[in-house]
Amino acid sequence: MYRKIEKLGFIVSIIFGLSIFTSKALQNLSGAFLLRLMFTMLMMNVKEKKIWNNLKSKCDKELSVGLLILLLLTFIVFIINFDGKTSMARDITRYLTFFPLIYFIDTEAKIKKFLTALGASGVISLLAALGVFIKNYNEWNRTDGIVFYRVTFGMDPLAYAGVISIFMIFIFSFLFFMKTTTKEKILLVLLICLGIFILLVNRGKTAYVSFIPALAYLCIIKSKKSALILLLACLVGFQFLPTQIKQRATYIVNYEKDPSSMLRTYFWQGAIASIKEKPLIGFKSSERQKFLEEYYTKTGKKEYINKYFGDDYLEVHNTYLQYWVQFGSIVFLYLCFFLFILIPKKIWKIRENLHREYKITRFLKHGVAAAFISYYISGLTETTILKQVTIYVFITLLMFVNYMSVKSKSI
Repeated sequence: MYRKIEKLGFIVSIIFGLSIFTSKALQNLSGAFLLRLMFTMLMMNVKEKKIWNNLKSKCDKELSVGLLILLLLTFIVFIINFDGKTSMARDITRYLTFFPLIYFIDTEAKIKKFLTALGASGVISLLAALGVFIKNYNEWNRTDGIVFYRVTFGMDPLAYAGVISIFMIFIFSFLFFMKTTTKEKILLVLLICLGIFILLVNRGKTAYVSFIPALAYLCIIKSKKSALILLLACLVGFQFLPTQIKQRATYIVNYEKDPSSMLRTYFWQGAIASIKEKPLIGFKSSERQKFLEEYYTKTGKKEYINKYFGDDYLEVHNTYLQYWVQFGSIVFLYLCFFLFILIPKKIWKIRENLHREYKITRFLKHGVAAAFISYYISGLTETTILKQVTIYVFITLLMFVNYMSVKSKSI
């Protein structure tokens, strides 16, 4: 019986891969429900010791225990500060999908099939986004203050820009490190052109800032010449951008002229004030809303925030400050350890001769490393760690790290 569940679990994992860039509803059905249900059914079969032994052999102990500790600490503070809102609990439990993924996707052949599903998902998403742009071009071409049309497909525009930039990073990594035919190279270059175009017309400043350093990392690993070409391409390409996009890009530096950028600085100031007020375990949502309303009134920022954002003062637009202010200093410090010490250490130790085809490991290892660079940078201006789409992208990257780490130890 458990063999059938394992086979079905892999099929659902492929469906989950197809949903990453295309459908939040399918993500929830496959990742949040079916995968965890089948995994739980397997784990409840205590008579089959082989199942538990299989799980142990497929887990990188430090990575798995590290994630569980982070989730446990987060959940404890969530319970302490619980004030009736359950959405946060749902976000926390989404990270548990990591364990079914590492159990059901555990061989080179399965990794390749899952990567193919991700690739198909990304291509479908980009083509659909292009259709959305063409259909709504007149609306995209019109701006009104900070209100303007952002190109997306199936998800929040800011989250979409973040996950598509990660997809493009993997496409670049594939082009750089995998052996491809001339025809395949042409198709990859066309896909890259489409992806960059969608990122530009999405107009998400965070994607611009996070994508280029990640791509620079890949170029440096590939060759110094590639890095120089990238720099020149960015400098020259910027001059030919349409005014609407160029203006958005200049706001990265001239943030005082952009209400959305100024709002972020005010939110960060409010978060820091909240942390100083209750540093250990943070606030209940209702308490922090009241504290921030008083803080913004006292500092003269309330009217500006209400005008451009509304009267919900809980958004921080920074992953690290958001986690700190909601869950306190202890959980925040452990989050930093997990993100900036444990994960990079695991990636660093991955051997590059894991597969018969040496280049596959180089593509996957450096693609994942670059994706995490993008993910970490985007966290400076967006709350990536507590949004459905970016949570599932994160655990997918973590699954790749786990697979390569376990395989490195076995050879």
